[in-house]
Amino acid sequence: MKIMPINQMCSVKELATLYYVDVLPEVASRNLRRDIREYPDLHRSLIESGWNSRKRTFTPRQVQILRKFLGDPM
Repeated sequence: MKIMPINQMCSVKELATLYYVDVLPEVASRNLRRDIREYPDLHRSLIESGWNSRKRTFTPRQVQILRKFLGDPM
C-alpha cells in the first residue's frame, strides 16, 4: 500500500493511482480529473489555489484540498 504524500509535490498520476488502485495509471488520472470536474466546490478550491486542468502536478496545498473533499485513499 502506497502512502499519500502530504508535504510534497506529486503528479496527478501518482495521486490518482492511490485513489484508483484497480485500474491503469492513465485511467486513474482520467477518473481523478473527472471527479474534480464533477465536484464544483472541489474544482473551485483547486482553481483558487492556482491549479488548472493542464497541470501535471499538485502542490502540497492542493493535495490537502483533495484530501478534504475526497478523503484519504483506501
